[in-house]
Amino acid sequence: MDCINGSLDDQEEEFTSREYANMILYYGEADCNAELALEIYKERRPKARHPKNPKVILDAYNRLRKNLRLVPSTNEIGSEDSDSETAPIATLKSSVAPEPIAKKIKLGNQNQKLGDRLKFCEWLIKKQKRKGGFTQHVLWTDTAVLNPRGMSNRHKFYPAHFDSYPVEKWSIRIWAAILNKKIYGPYIIPKDLTIDKYCEFIRETLPSIKEDLPLNIYNELWFAHDSAKWHKSVLVSREIEKLFSDQWIGPCGVIIFPNESPELMPTQFIWDYVYERVYEDLCVCEEEMQEKIVDAFRSLNKTCEEDPELLVHVFEDCVSKAWSYVKERRRFSDSD
Repeated sequence: MDCINGSLDDQEEEFTSREYANMILYYGEADCNAELALEIYKERRPKARHPKNPKVILDAYNRLRKNLRLVPSTNEIGSEDSDSETAPIATLKSSVAPEPIAKKIKLGNQNQKLGDRLKFCEWLIKKQKRKGGFTQHVLWTDTAVLNPRGMSNRHKFYPAHFDSYPVEKWSIRIWAAILNKKIYGPYIIPKDLTIDKYCEFIRETLPSIKEDLPLNIYNELWFAHDSAKWHKSVLVSREIEKLFSDQWIGPCGVIIFPNESPELMPTQFIWDYVYERVYEDLCVCEEEMQEKIVDAFRSLNKTCEEDPELLVHVFEDCVSKAWSYVKERRRFSDSD
């Protein structure tokens, strides 16, 4: 949960119930990150008034979670524990306790995630059937964050056989891609990443990759990225659309990539390989880890050059996992 300090002015700023509802929707879209939710709010509603501080969004969410009125009365602002019933303002009335409501929301999100995954898997299988090797004509992109304790966003943690971690703390965010029989990367992403900086990275990186492609791949090229929070930005989506028109996969793409589905990304192969190489021995500083990352990619590219069929098997494995998931869901539906 976010922990954001707001000024008194921000706490006294009032919005309508509709405005608060939109804030909460964007808060959910941003994976409960109030700062990112505020950026999304500004992008989607550039002419509307905006909260001065992301704490306004967080407070609105907390009121909803506690079954308090969404638009607080004057003496409720700045105090989430007030039970005042003054002012004829839009309220949320419910006899259901917060816990069951939270469970229903969680269940709804889970069903949505399963539905998106099934749709994506069925679409991928159809595309692969119609055009053999379709997955090899997709520029699959992904990011990983490496720190002394492991790949934090890949749930790959430091090997247990090391007795201690480095005292110094650091993190390295890298971007990589896989297309046909080639690995692209590593590209070091700024630590203080913002949506504007990520858009700049897209403009500088993706066109150069496209320019070097053979004509037969260039004309049929698709783009894919996962459901990471930066990929949900309208500005990022516009940059992708400029380069790939309607041929792209993502959380806001023409084809929706399902949340929490790294196994459906061929790039998982890259991170498995890099993890084994980087965390083979203890890294004592950021510079050493960065050198290991570069060496791991160099070794991976060499391995792929020596065995051209290796990446073919990687793509086939993703389609196979999609098939397995579809069959599992069909069996589950039949049992109902």
